[in-house]
Amino acid sequence: MKMQPLLLINKGRYACQRVCPCSLLYFMLYKKEQMFYNGKHEWGGGERMPARQESCCFTGHRPAKLPWGYNERDPRCVRLKERIADAVLLAYQEGYRHFLCGMAQGCDLYFCEAVLALRERYPEITVEAAIPCPTQADAWPEAQQQRYRELTARCDLETMVSDAYSPACMQRRDRYMVDHAMLLIAAFDGTAGGTRY
Repeated sequence: MKMQPLLLINKGRYACQRVCPCSLLYFMLYKKEQMFYNGKHEWGGGERMPARQESCCFTGHRPAKLPWGYNERDPRCVRLKERIADAVLLAYQEGYRHFLCGMAQGCDLYFCEAVLALRERYPEITVEAAIPCPTQADAWPEAQQQRYRELTARCDLETMVSDAYSPACMQRRDRYMVDHAMLLIAAFDGTAGGTRY
């Protein structure tokens, strides 16, 4: 399941001045070398599940690893959201129509919002919430829980990867997304954690 770089978008430094002067942010689009989709998966109602070759997933940092934390009015966050929207549009222009999102705080939710906004222009886009466990958002701040519920309700498909929390359920969700997509968009600064996995 090795993935090869397809395109590097806007490699550069955060404009973070005194807060974190050496953080790097990379956007990479990765394309799988091999696909194993057999075309037999179905959604409810007999519709064909989107093929891997037209599916894209995303990974990125949580607020604790972003220099602005939860302050999404910060100009750096605004720029990151613009870059995510640009990457999603580029994926759409390359033929990707199904987008999988892990629904974590921070970059995952930015990605979900960008895809849902693009779906308003291109209704053939589908969005899948790949949820690691039913309690994913339970410990989040109330405003983030509400945002999560609203975004999940707007997704076309919800996939619960594990029926209960376990130490491995987040990586299991990540593996599910990579196994069901041909393209990965990553907002990554090189630090250890789930995004690096």
